[in-house]
Amino acid sequence: MPGPGEPGNETWKADSWKLGGGTAWLVASYDAERDLAYFGTSNPAPWNALVRGPDSSDFGPYANP
Repeated sequence: MPGPGEPGNETWKADSWKLGGGTAWLVASYDAERDLAYFGTSNPAPWNALVRGPDSSDFGPYANP
């Protein structure tokens, strides 16, 4: 998760970035040319929008599209 001053940190409410994340999917892909493994992730956590979102009904950038 991006920490303070890193791109994307503004989308995490208060200190929720410290506890957030996404569950890694079981299936991965390997790129032999770049020697990289790619893992997909699920929806961001914490999943509770009241923890992740603003203190209003306008979830804006905190929404889970």
